[in-house]
Amino acid sequence: MTDPLPDPIEHLLRATMPQQPPPQLTELIRAETHKAWRASVRRRRLQRRLGWAAAIAAALMVALWIRSQALWPAPTSLGHVVKIHGAVTLDHAVLEGAAALRAGQVLRSGDSSGVAIDMEAASLRIGPWTEVTLVGPNRISLDRGLIYCETSSSDADPLVIATAWGEVRHLGTQFMVNVERQTLRIQVREGEVLWHDERIGAGRQVTRHADGRITRSSIQANDPTWSWIGELAIVPDMRGKPVHEFLAWYARETGFRLAYADARTRRNALNHQLRGDFSRFSAREARIVVEKTTNLILRESDDRLEVSSGPAPPPLP
Repeated sequence: MTDPLPDPIEHLLRATMPQQPPPQLTELIRAETHKAWRASVRRRRLQRRLGWAAAIAAALMVALWIRSQALWPAPTSLGHVVKIHGAVTLDHAVLEGAAALRAGQVLRSGDSSGVAIDMEAASLRIGPWTEVTLVGPNRISLDRGLIYCETSSSDADPLVIATAWGEVRHLGTQFMVNVERQTLRIQVREGEVLWHDERIGAGRQVTRHADGRITRSSIQANDPTWSWIGELAIVPDMRGKPVHEFLAWYARETGFRLAYADARTRRNALNHQLRGDFSRFSAREARIVVEKTTNLILRESDDRLEVSSGPAPPPLP
């Protein structure tokens, strides 16, 4: 007796039904799946830890920055530039505009150039062929050249000009320090300065020569050695001010005594008011403008600036 023929439909269903994989394959699939799951868990944990570490690092950096601001504050300005004449460099870069000045910076001027700066204790004018280092508040190192200093009071912290031959300290004054060819020269126009243990008063000059000799002599307030500072003078705002106020400023700036020829001239100077902005001019340029716009004639004679009356100036256009 022969076996019955298989049902075609049953044969088709058996062929399409999923087959049970071998036990070895099932175990391998289970192991690889578990391994992938554990790797995924480790990655998530690592990402969380890295996220926390980054957050902690960022917070720590902020805390350290705040701490550094307290321990090492940003460098403060020692002063600022108020006028430049010719080519001047600040740390080898061309100086332009009203730059703020900081400790450690070096100012250098060339031929026929200079710069005026304001510091806490003084106004300074740095002459041609000069190199200075801004050491700190009210302290400057002069390596070569000229510095003219004007201080308003001896009550402020003393300005110190350090040189290879000692420090020059102001005692409320106008003075100049010159270092050239191994020679130090100190000139005082008003007040006093202190060099080592020596007080140098107004109208006096002390020179330490290259061979070590020290000489002392008198010097006039209008001596030609002072003339260069006029190019760097800051002319005050004189708009609406009487001419007399400008003449008094100019006389002191140039080292002369103001003297009127007569009472009428003095009266005219007190009553005539100035117009225009003189701040862009040097001291001598401002003087020329005043002479051309008033009937006053200025003449320098010995130690006096003599002011007299002349013909009325032509009307302004």
